[in-house]
Amino acid sequence: DQADDAAALRQAEIWFEQLKAEWKDQLGGEVSIQQQRLAALERLGLHQSESSSSLSSPYFLNVSDDPILSGCLTYYLREGSTVVGSDPDKCDAVLRGLGIHDV
Repeated sequence: DQADDAAALRQAEIWFEQLKAEWKDQLGGEVSIQQQRLAALERLGLHQSESSSSLSSPYFLNVSDDPILSGCLTYYLREGSTVVGSDPDKCDAVLRGLGIHDV
């Protein structure tokens, strides 16, 4: 009957609005997490800001014998000077791995 159909339609609209509100809340949380992630990557030098040109900014690019791993990490150097080494207290870019001695 029409009354039952109208009630079912109203209930469906209420559920739709609730789902839409939950989705907007989740999306807002994702945006915040993404902003925090980009800020952390920027601090670490692993994200190039939109203001700098990728053609003119110096960077380190990882090299590996494994072609899948080679070129998958780019470290953009900051404007001015960047200290590179193995001492995390003194260096902007800390290198670790085989053949790199800890200070």
